[in-house]
Amino acid sequence: MTNYISAQNNNKLAAERPEGFDISTVVLTYTVTGGDIHEAVTTMFDYGTSTHYTIDQNGYQVQHHSESQKAFYAGASHFHGKYGVNDYGIGIMLVNDAKSPFTDEQIVKLIDTIKDIEVRYEKSIEIVGLGEVNKKHIAPGVFFPWNKLAEAEIGKSISLPENIDTTCKINLGDSGEHVTEFQQKLQSYGYQVDITGTYDETTAKFVKNFSNRYLPKSDFDPLDNFAEQHVVCVSDATEYVISQLILSGEENNLVTPDL
Repeated sequence: MTNYISAQNNNKLAAERPEGFDISTVVLTYTVTGGDIHEAVTTMFDYGTSTHYTIDQNGYQVQHHSESQKAFYAGASHFHGKYGVNDYGIGIMLVNDAKSPFTDEQIVKLIDTIKDIEVRYEKSIEIVGLGEVNKKHIAPGVFFPWNKLAEAEIGKSISLPENIDTTCKINLGDSGEHVTEFQQKLQSYGYQVDITGTYDETTAKFVKNFSNRYLPKSDFDPLDNFAEQHVVCVSDATEYVISQLILSGEENNLVTPDL
């Protein structure tokens, strides 16, 4: 079922895309407050933000704006050398309180929606989390099952070699050539990381989002504040995965280094 929210009450809810736009990205985020779609819509309206779709915990999906319109969910965003992800992206928000796993019904609906988008645009669409394109966010959070999307052939997954070292080798505050080289890799992958030679808070934030997406996570109790404590350091496993992703992107002409 499709329901549209009027864009007339707040000009930030939707706008025309730039002339000659090319939709190439789907951005995933979450409500954080939990609740349901109705609460999410009220919150978006109050803050003057918007997405194209919202998926409730039972898999019910609402469309808020036409994909031909630009919605406002990504803010000051950047990916693969391109600024303003709202201009060329489609935003999908999932109802979740940031403390609980996403439901199977939500993920099934999300996968169906992404595949439908790819069929309609007749191409593979880049799937990213809001935290991968905006320096201030971590969405869709540590509970999001990126592996289920990869199993459905949406996005990528990299298998780690047996016994690869997961011990931290770069930690917050470290500096030097090894940090510079890793920041260059993050930038080549697509993240908006400045090459400072220092493993600063911004670099660590992107590493956290990268690790949540591509590195295996142990079981954890959401009440243990895991979202704040999860991986912020770099290990051999981190370096291996990002190197493989960059190589895969170069082979498929998907990665545009922005060094």
